[in-house]
Amino acid sequence: MILATGRKNLNKLAGFTLIEISIVVTIIAILLVVAMPTLSKMYAGTQLRTDTQDLAETLRYAYQAAVNRQNKYKIYCDQSSGSYRLEQELPGIGFQEIKTSLIKDRILSNGVYFKKLSRPYFFVYPNGSADNMDVQLANEVGDIYTIKFNGLTGRVEVFDHAED
Repeated sequence: MILATGRKNLNKLAGFTLIEISIVVTIIAILLVVAMPTLSKMYAGTQLRTDTQDLAETLRYAYQAAVNRQNKYKIYCDQSSGSYRLEQELPGIGFQEIKTSLIKDRILSNGVYFKKLSRPYFFVYPNGSADNMDVQLANEVGDIYTIKFNGLTGRVEVFDHAED
């Protein structure tokens, strides 16, 4: 509406109505409800990938440390608590857990668990040899990652599917 002064009446043009805002909020709510299952699956997959990479890095670290420091290392996986630890053999003391800034908390994320372990622990020796190890980590969504550690070469491989 144009007034006699030649200016537009901006009172009617400014802002949104309550109905318009309600419609936008409803559309956003519907989109969130539809997207939520996908987002939760994606988050679960990210947690599984992160935990798998952390365990693989711990295996690589143990192999390199055993050779470089000429010491025996043990990696112990506790299926019941969903955790693992890296231990170093100390002369006259036995194995002691290693706690460094490089080795993060070794508790698996919520919803991630050890699906299959070839054995609960394995050793890495100063001469560069080690026990072979196969570990499967899974999440509640059904994703599975397999870590294979070759004791002869020290090679750690990660597969994003079940390897039998």
